[in-house]
Amino acid sequence: QFGVLLCLTVGSLYAYEAARVDIKIYALSGREIRSWHSDYGSSQSRAGYNFVTWNGRDSDQTLLANGLYYAIIIAENAGGMKQKCVLKIVVLK
Repeated sequence: QFGVLLCLTVGSLYAYEAARVDIKIYALSGREIRSWHSDYGSSQSRAGYNFVTWNGRDSDQTLLANGLYYAIIIAENAGGMKQKCVLKIVVLK
């Protein structure tokens, strides 16, 4: 195994080991839309499959417009090894 994290979708990710995980969603302009953080021991930072639910709203609970967004997922294991994954997200209603 190499790395801490295998990115699958914004809703799910696979961690090879327990890790601190940060997920941030951005507009193409670079404006941060929404973020999540989980520390070691939380239900979304354990080894194996982990899931994050997102309702398509920003941090002010405003529904996003149709368009292209991106997510950056950063995982760090207890040894300090970090891995980053960038995903494209399309919002289409």
